[in-house]
Amino acid sequence: MEAYKFEIEIRKILLKRLAYPEKLLSTAAKKEADKREARVLAVRQFETLEEAREAYGWGYITAEEYTDITKALEEGDDYINNALTPIEHAHEMLKAYIARLESEIRDFKFHMLPHEEQDRIRKESEERRAHRYARRLSNG
Repeated sequence: MEAYKFEIEIRKILLKRLAYPEKLLSTAAKKEADKREARVLAVRQFETLEEAREAYGWGYITAEEYTDITKALEEGDDYINNALTPIEHAHEMLKAYIARLESEIRDFKFHMLPHEEQDRIRKESEERRAHRYARRLSNG
């Protein structure tokens, strides 16, 4: 029992210490997503590679913008919408780690419960799962 409490405390400390970096990364990732949305809008103003090439030739767009437009026109919107930046990847990784810590805390708390309570919770969970499954089958 004490070992579970110790493990829970460790994870709570980590969660507390990771809250601020997660907030910073969240803000940075939001800015990156906004930039990507702006790129999507910029790319959509060009319907063909020829239009983009002409804009680049006249200096209306940069080489980086031209590359993005070329790839987007060749690969479609997936190029821009699915191209996460390193900051966005870092944020996703940190969120996944935080979620894992929170899950581990729940698991440790569950194992600290009396066996009868654990059995009751398992049974309720299985009943909910069976009910959702039956509902999905009936909805087709």
